[in-house]
Amino acid sequence: MTPRETVYASGAVCWREIGGELHVLVIHRTQHRDISLPKGKVDPGETLPQTAVREIREETGFKVALGVPVGVSKYLMPNGKDKEVHYWAAHVTDKAILKSDFVPNEEVEALEWLTLAEARVAVTYDPDREILDNFMEFANRGVRETFAITVLRHATAVSPSAWPGSDDSRPLSELGQNQARKLVKTIGAWRPRRIVSSSAKRCRHTVKAG
Repeated sequence: MTPRETVYASGAVCWREIGGELHVLVIHRTQHRDISLPKGKVDPGETLPQTAVREIREETGFKVALGVPVGVSKYLMPNGKDKEVHYWAAHVTDKAILKSDFVPNEEVEALEWLTLAEARVAVTYDPDREILDNFMEFANRGVRETFAITVLRHATAVSPSAWPGSDDSRPLSELGQNQARKLVKTIGAWRPRRIVSSSAKRCRHTVKAG
């Protein structure tokens, strides 16, 4: 039996406090006539974190950094394809709200901030409720504001056999430079605040190439 095609997507549970109470964002989709969490399909060449940040920006106007992962939804689409949606939590700051350029459009007609209990009732689909339940578990444990620690190996360096100098002086190969540049948007989805690198040239070049 030929396996069904899988469509990959990603999104986030966008959250903020209003009057000291936790609220999450739901979107009212224009064409689908439903209420859901913001998400979207992966574009060619994108990684899941890139997609989540881009889709939230496009659907809501909010620029966010990803937080803790809150689950994966898997379900069968009406066209017979499998869909797999990866979600993170994402704090929407006051600054992000002030800078939002959202206007109702042919994809999303409205944004709505609801308490977790209200959102759980409002969303149209059960997979969204499961993701909200996961987020609620984190929130009840006080896990809201988080930060990522990314441990990254240097990109591909020139082979030791082809480099006449010391091992620490080996630079990135052309392939490695392309790898480093492609990492930028994925790592940027978490908005890193600090970068710590080895003094080896290939490590420093990985940072600079990005």
